[in-house]
Amino acid sequence: MPATHPPVAAAQVKALRGFNRFYTRRIGVLDPRANSDATSGWMPAT
Repeated sequence: MPATHPPVAAAQVKALRGFNRFYTRRIGVLDPRANSDATSGWMPAT
C-alpha cells in the first residue's frame, strides 16, 4: 500500500523552492548565469 502524505499548499512549495534556489546559489552549487526555472536536479551536464 503506498504511503499517503498530507496535502501541501502551493505557497509552501513555492517558498521551499525559492529557499533552495537561494541557498544553492549562495554556496555556489548552481551557475549564477543559468537564468532558468529548472530545478537543480534537471540541470543538463555541460
